[in-house]
Amino acid sequence: MTDIEAFARRRARVLVLPMGKGFKGAYDFERDTIYLSDKLTDVQHRCVLAHELSHAIHGDKGCRNSHDVVELRADVEAAKMLIDQADYMQAEQCCDNPTWIARELGVTVDLVRAYRYWLHESMPRICYDDLVS
Repeated sequence: MTDIEAFARRRARVLVLPMGKGFKGAYDFERDTIYLSDKLTDVQHRCVLAHELSHAIHGDKGCRNSHDVVELRADVEAAKMLIDQADYMQAEQCCDNPTWIARELGVTVDLVRAYRYWLHESMPRICYDDLVS
């Protein structure tokens, strides 16, 4: 059992079962249960579990679309749970391709993109005029 798996199981009930086409996972607030598809690869399992764990931690309710701010938060938090900053920096120095970085770090491309979003959004805004004055 991975660290994320153990942490998730301490936080909520985790069930792996057949799910409808296109569904990878879900969090049910009423039952405090994380559902994961039985068709996921090991990498997808870890990443979807971390994403759904974020929903559990925040007590998110209801189904949202993939462009929802809550879904973005869950992706960013999952990325931060699973991606070590030093490993990310080293991988990015070798290659800037998100697919390659995802394979290198053992996460999905979606989580690499979420991690990059977080890095970009957490960087202080520096005005060019401040640099040249």
